[in-house]
Amino acid sequence: MIVEEQLFSCYGLSILPTSEVGIDGLNGEFYSGRRYVIKGMNNDQWRLLELFFQRGISESSGQVYWYNRFYCQTDQMWFSQSVINTNLGNWLAVNDEPLLDYCSLIKRVVLHDLKLSGYLHEPPYRIDVEKIASLAIASFLFQSKGMILIGELHDKDLSSSEKGYWKQFIEDSPCCVIFKDHPPSDYNLDCEIINYG
Repeated sequence: MIVEEQLFSCYGLSILPTSEVGIDGLNGEFYSGRRYVIKGMNNDQWRLLELFFQRGISESSGQVYWYNRFYCQTDQMWFSQSVINTNLGNWLAVNDEPLLDYCSLIKRVVLHDLKLSGYLHEPPYRIDVEKIASLAIASFLFQSKGMILIGELHDKDLSSSEKGYWKQFIEDSPCCVIFKDHPPSDYNLDCEIINYG
């Protein structure tokens, strides 16, 4: 059972509202374990929202409440390949875990199924482009709390093994998951819709 915890709420959130890419007047309450769809943002506004949730930029105005500190991961981190400069095994917390640890074994099975095992000692920017979706799915699946923003991954063609883990992530993640524009197709998700603009 997923325990819902309020992470963040905003009323009239504005970020760089006078610029072309600015956000002006977003309202919403976000809880762990729930799924959301934010409709009506262009790609630039979505990137700005990602940056805001990752604490890379502050709001210009509006009422904003951060209830707890939380980590925010985005699919764009992976698709831009600018996410980290350490090796993948360290990032996914696989290298530091004992081989007989249950969590480590599960992670290693997932990485093997997604054909990522050979990349554990490589930095993410050295990973083949066709493996980026697998890497993002594994990283999302391994995240146990916080927020995940997905702007592109739900529109990608996935392999059968990727689809299986993608479905598991979507249905079982304890994180707050926010999709851009629409929920993933082929899934009957109970998503709260937040209309922007």
